[in-house]
Amino acid sequence: MKLILLLLVALVAGAIIYPRHAEHTDTVCAAFEQRFATLAAQQARQPGPQGMLGFVQGAVAGSQGQIAALYIHDRYPQLPAFIGCTVGYWRLNLDPDVIPLLRGLTKGK
Repeated sequence: MKLILLLLVALVAGAIIYPRHAEHTDTVCAAFEQRFATLAAQQARQPGPQGMLGFVQGAVAGSQGQIAALYIHDRYPQLPAFIGCTVGYWRLNLDPDVIPLLRGLTKGK
Protein backbone atom coordinates (compact mmCIF):
# COMPACT_ATOMS: atom_id res chain seq x y z
CA MET A 1 0.00 0.00 0.00
CA LYS A 2 2.87 2.37 0.80
CA LEU A 3 4.43 1.60 -2.57
CA ILE A 4 1.22 2.49 -4.40
CA LEU A 5 0.94 5.75 -2.47
CA LEU A 6 4.59 6.56 -3.15
CA LEU A 7 4.12 5.87 -6.87
CA LEU A 8 1.03 8.07 -6.95
CA VAL A 9 2.89 10.94 -5.27
CA ALA A 10 5.80 10.53 -7.69
CA LEU A 11 3.42 10.55 -10.65
CA VAL A 12 1.70 13.74 -9.49
CA ALA A 13 5.03 15.43 -8.76
CA GLY A 14 6.33 14.42 -12.18
CA ALA A 15 3.21 15.74 -13.88
CA ILE A 16 3.78 19.12 -12.23
CA ILE A 17 7.55 19.30 -12.64
CA TYR A 18 7.93 17.90 -16.17
CA PRO A 19 6.21 20.77 -18.08
CA ARG A 20 8.62 23.37 -16.67
CA HIS A 21 11.64 21.38 -17.79
CA ALA A 22 10.19 20.34 -21.15
CA GLU A 23 9.33 23.92 -22.12
CA HIS A 24 12.36 25.51 -20.36
CA THR A 25 10.28 27.84 -18.19
CA ASP A 26 10.20 28.83 -14.52
CA THR A 27 6.53 28.07 -13.83
CA VAL A 28 4.00 25.54 -15.03
CA CYS A 29 1.72 28.37 -16.23
CA ALA A 30 4.54 29.69 -18.41
CA ALA A 31 5.03 26.15 -19.72
CA PHE A 32 1.31 25.96 -20.54
CA GLU A 33 1.57 29.25 -22.44
CA GLN A 34 4.73 28.15 -24.23
CA ARG A 35 3.09 24.90 -25.32
CA PHE A 36 0.03 26.83 -26.50
CA ALA A 37 2.22 29.31 -28.44
CA THR A 38 4.16 26.48 -30.09
CA LEU A 39 0.99 24.69 -31.16
CA ALA A 40 -0.60 27.98 -32.29
CA ALA A 41 2.41 28.70 -34.50
CA GLN A 42 2.16 25.24 -36.07
CA GLN A 43 -1.59 25.51 -36.61
CA ALA A 44 -1.49 29.09 -37.92
CA ARG A 45 0.39 27.80 -40.99
CA GLN A 46 -2.45 25.45 -41.85
CA PRO A 47 -5.49 26.64 -43.85
CA GLY A 48 -8.64 27.25 -41.85
CA PRO A 49 -10.10 29.62 -39.24
CA GLN A 50 -6.80 30.26 -37.46
CA GLY A 51 -6.62 34.02 -38.11
CA MET A 52 -6.36 34.92 -34.42
CA LEU A 53 -3.64 32.39 -33.61
CA GLY A 54 -0.81 34.73 -34.60
CA PHE A 55 -2.17 37.47 -32.35
CA VAL A 56 -2.58 35.11 -29.41
CA GLN A 57 0.90 33.69 -29.98
CA GLY A 58 2.38 37.20 -29.81
CA ALA A 59 0.46 38.07 -26.65
CA VAL A 60 1.51 34.86 -24.94
CA ALA A 61 5.17 35.30 -25.88
CA GLY A 62 5.82 38.05 -23.34
CA SER A 63 3.49 37.23 -20.46
CA GLN A 64 5.60 34.63 -18.57
CA GLY A 65 2.56 32.72 -17.35
CA GLN A 66 0.24 35.56 -16.34
CA ILE A 67 -2.24 35.03 -19.18
CA ALA A 68 -2.52 31.32 -18.43
CA ALA A 69 -2.96 32.00 -14.71
CA LEU A 70 -5.71 34.53 -15.44
CA TYR A 71 -7.41 32.14 -17.85
CA ILE A 72 -7.40 29.37 -15.25
CA HIS A 73 -8.61 31.74 -12.52
CA ASP A 74 -11.43 32.95 -14.79
CA ARG A 75 -12.49 29.42 -15.75
CA TYR A 76 -11.99 27.73 -12.38
CA PRO A 77 -11.91 30.36 -9.59
CA GLN A 78 -11.55 27.80 -6.78
CA LEU A 79 -8.64 25.97 -8.41
CA PRO A 80 -5.04 27.06 -7.75
CA ALA A 81 -3.42 28.33 -10.95
CA PHE A 82 -0.54 25.84 -10.94
CA ILE A 83 -2.96 22.89 -10.86
CA GLY A 84 -5.10 24.32 -13.65
CA CYS A 85 -2.05 25.12 -15.76
CA THR A 86 -0.73 21.59 -15.22
CA VAL A 87 -4.04 20.12 -16.39
CA GLY A 88 -4.10 22.52 -19.34
CA TYR A 89 -0.56 21.60 -20.35
CA TRP A 90 -1.30 17.88 -20.35
CA ARG A 91 -4.62 18.48 -22.12
CA LEU A 92 -2.73 20.25 -24.92
CA ASN A 93 -0.31 17.34 -25.10
CA LEU A 94 -3.13 14.82 -25.43
CA ASP A 95 -5.26 16.97 -27.77
CA PRO A 96 -3.03 19.51 -29.55
CA ASP A 97 -5.91 21.37 -31.24
CA VAL A 98 -5.77 24.92 -29.83
CA ILE A 99 -8.92 26.18 -31.60
CA PRO A 100 -11.33 25.03 -28.82
CA LEU A 101 -9.07 26.65 -26.22
CA LEU A 102 -8.96 29.83 -28.29
CA ARG A 103 -12.76 29.85 -28.47
CA GLY A 104 -12.81 29.56 -24.70
CA LEU A 105 -10.51 32.55 -24.41
CA THR A 106 -12.66 34.74 -26.65
CA LYS A 107 -16.14 33.73 -25.42
CA GLY A 108 -15.55 34.13 -21.70
CA LYS A 109 -17.59 31.95 -19.38
